[in-house]
Amino acid sequence: MKMPLQLAKKDLMLLKNAAIFFVVLPTLAVVMLIGARSLQQAANESLDAASMRFEQARSSLTQISEEEETIGRFIDRYLQMEADGIVSPLDRLQFLERVRHIRESLQLYTIDVSMDEQNSLLLTYPPDDLLPGEPVALNQTTIDLTLSLLHEGDLLRLFDQLLISPGLLQPSECMIEMVPTAENAMTQFRENLTAQCKLHWYSFDLTPPAAIAEDGA
Repeated sequence: MKMPLQLAKKDLMLLKNAAIFFVVLPTLAVVMLIGARSLQQAANESLDAASMRFEQARSSLTQISEEEETIGRFIDRYLQMEADGIVSPLDRLQFLERVRHIRESLQLYTIDVSMDEQNSLLLTYPPDDLLPGEPVALNQTTIDLTLSLLHEGDLLRLFDQLLISPGLLQPSECMIEMVPTAENAMTQFRENLTAQCKLHWYSFDLTPPAAIAEDGA
């Protein structure tokens, strides 16, 4: 004979609470585990980001240190180039005035000067250079000089003065011809020779225009 087991209302509530507890506890554990993993992943990402920023900062410090060392080694050379006008813009009017002054001081005959348009070339750094500097453009202008001479020494004196003046001038070629009427009069005080010379005038532009910096792009 079966007899129903009568449970008090209080006992039923205890069983119900126990059942709820055993159902909720695993769910809560799973949620906490997922949350812990998310926190761990976020911590790892933060650590990686911090490590990356640290490496970037260390690389920047290394780069600054190397740049300071480079500046220290080459600053005197740069200052000398600046004093020599090699890193200055090509001032055509100033050059013409310089030629006029040299002609007058050496008491030479009239000198005709013509200049071509300025060409610019963006200088490239070696592919293996880990710390390439800022863009630098090389400016070049071709100068043609035509003048009459009493004798060859006048041309040498002219070039002596030109080459020690500010700027980077490179003589390219020079043709000297005798004036036809002076073949037998080299000792006379008159034009005996004519000379046509070509020079290349260079300077470095440390802040080239964007069009040049992009190499014509």
